[in-house]
Amino acid sequence: MNILFAGIGGVGGYFGGVLAQHYQGGENVKISFLARGKHLEKIQTKGLQIKHNETIRVAKPFAASNEAKTLGPMDIVFLSTKSYDVADTAKSLAPCISSNTKIITLLNGVDSLNIIREIYPHNEVLNGCVYILSKIESPGVIHNFGQVQKMFFGRDHQDITDLKPLEQILLDAGLDVVLTDSILETTWTKFVFISGVGSCTSYFDEVLGAILEDSEKKEVLTQLLEEVSHLGRALGVELDNDIVEITLGRLSKLPFDTTSSMQRDFRNGGKTEVESQTGYVLAQGSELGMHLPTYEMVFSKLNS
Repeated sequence: MNILFAGIGGVGGYFGGVLAQHYQGGENVKISFLARGKHLEKIQTKGLQIKHNETIRVAKPFAASNEAKTLGPMDIVFLSTKSYDVADTAKSLAPCISSNTKIITLLNGVDSLNIIREIYPHNEVLNGCVYILSKIESPGVIHNFGQVQKMFFGRDHQDITDLKPLEQILLDAGLDVVLTDSILETTWTKFVFISGVGSCTSYFDEVLGAILEDSEKKEVLTQLLEEVSHLGRALGVELDNDIVEITLGRLSKLPFDTTSSMQRDFRNGGKTEVESQTGYVLAQGSELGMHLPTYEMVFSKLNS
């Protein structure tokens, strides 16, 4: 099986790196990377380092390039870029997409599926999501600084038997992977988490621990979680009745100085995922005639 990870950041770098190391030099499973810049140069010359606690793995993929045409057709493509790069990256992948290629999204938002399906209407595009605290520490180095590294992928209320060989490939590499036939609920549960936290931490530009310790700021976070989960249910997603309390419980277990990906992008002054994480909620709510005042307040500031 030929597997491509497009986007070798915190997510693609960790999961793709673990796979590439495990199957390095093998003939049956070949892991390739689509990356760019100095990050790619380091991967090509020294391999990709994955740091976790005191452990450092070095992964050397079957191939690594910034041009899809040099990689050739793939059986599986894991797309793990930022949401604002989804369309451009997906289009650039055309030389890797054959009629049988399956594309699996490992992105923060829930709106990328339709974007990719419009570009590749004849390919199956599968939903996926991950729980991980990981980032590019420096070119060629991925730092996984959390205790959870979990991937979900699958279909929604459809047969998933044909995906079991891919699941086994991932499990054999030691990854924590769940193949599910209720992926919509899984991805929306994650979206409630990242949309609420990303919007709140960016709005206050505070680490998560400081927000949770401040009653007024925690109330804003709670209202965001309530509004986005209300939207999910209105869209027909079967979310847990206690999802807000469950999410707050998970957040309380994270390191005090946890920041969100969107917050870090705002601090760096570059592109952000505010449209896919915050604006998307308002856009969908508007179509349904919903009033989401906390999201309106937060988006107004972040989009100014």
